[in-house]
Amino acid sequence: AAWIAKAYGLADSGVALLIRLNCICALTAVVNGIFEQLLLCVNKQKTWFLFSVVGFFVQLSMTLAFIQKGLFAVPLASLCGALVLQFLCAMSYRNLTGQNSNPVA
Repeated sequence: AAWIAKAYGLADSGVALLIRLNCICALTAVVNGIFEQLLLCVNKQKTWFLFSVVGFFVQLSMTLAFIQKGLFAVPLASLCGALVLQFLCAMSYRNLTGQNSNPVA
C-alpha cells in the first residue's frame, strides 16, 4: 500500500493507511457474506435483514458523527458497522446450533 501512495506522490497524505483500512473492511465483508449464506440456508432471512439494518444504522451514525474529522471516518464507520453485523450473526449462530461459549464443557 505504501508503494501505491508513493507512486502517486501521496506518500505524506495517509493514503497507505486508508488502503489498509479498506482491505480490513473488505475482509470483514467477506466473513459477513458467509454468515449471510448461513442464515439463508437455515431459513433466517428476516434475522439477517434485521442484523443488516442494525449494522447499517451503526455505520450511518458513526459516519455522520465523525465525517468532520476527516476521510478516515468513512472506512472506520464501515468497519464498525460490519463488525456489529458480524457480532450479531455470530451470537445468532451460537443460538441456532446450541453451542455455548465454553467449548470444553
